[in-house]
Amino acid sequence: MIKKIIHVVTLLHAAHGSKGGASFNLASGRIPTGSSDSYDASFSGATDGSSERDGWWRASPHDNPSFLLLDLGAPAIITSMNITGGDPSFKMLRTIRSGDGIDWAIVRQERTPHHCLGRRTTQHAGWEEPTRYIIIQMEDHCSGVHIGRFSLAEWRVYGFYDAGMVQKYAKTWPHCENLGACFEYVDLEAAQATCLADPDCDGFSFSAASVSRGRGGGCYKTLCKDDGNNGYGHGSHGYWVRQRPSGNWEGGVLHRPSTWPWGAHWPWGNKAAL
Repeated sequence: MIKKIIHVVTLLHAAHGSKGGASFNLASGRIPTGSSDSYDASFSGATDGSSERDGWWRASPHDNPSFLLLDLGAPAIITSMNITGGDPSFKMLRTIRSGDGIDWAIVRQERTPHHCLGRRTTQHAGWEEPTRYIIIQMEDHCSGVHIGRFSLAEWRVYGFYDAGMVQKYAKTWPHCENLGACFEYVDLEAAQATCLADPDCDGFSFSAASVSRGRGGGCYKTLCKDDGNNGYGHGSHGYWVRQRPSGNWEGGVLHRPSTWPWGAHWPWGNKAAL
């Protein structure tokens, strides 16, 4: 079920903030996809770290509404977003989120009159739900821009990947120093809790046959930042790593099927009709 929350957008006058700790630009280095881009202003321009005109994203002509979709690689806590516009173009922004690419929810729909002035930056509050996929949909051309293309200079998504244990490898483990005795026939959740309770534990190997659930054997690892430098073992065990609150996802790339929130009719249907 989709729930909609209306918030008011404010013009950004200062750096982003976060609740309870540091936030990182999770969009940095991640190229979005979307409804369209242009030969001279591709999707990568939306998150390339530059607000210069030659690094913008622009939708193709007549693409209205236009949207950008960002995959953060794993669910993250979103503390805020800010968006620097390009040319005057849109005066309505819709934000949509998903934790798994299957179930989608509207975060908010808000008016953005500052983006009718061009090259202005607006700040947008975060939300509580862990989110992997974010869509921003630009709607409603500004007065006098009836056919022009929507454009963005930069899209920044601030937040962090929360602390916990995350699976990094299915049949590989780093040859880091063992922390205490190895274990056999231990429940995966118990192994995770044990590692999290020890500040020296960076992760643990776990039987490949049950690396995602159930009981198995393995060894807790220490001095294993970035997998250490002693090589890897392969085949019999996978590896769970300790995710610390940061802007870097420590786990493996999660390949999951996803669907558009507009259903099978996109892009030929009405993208705005969520």
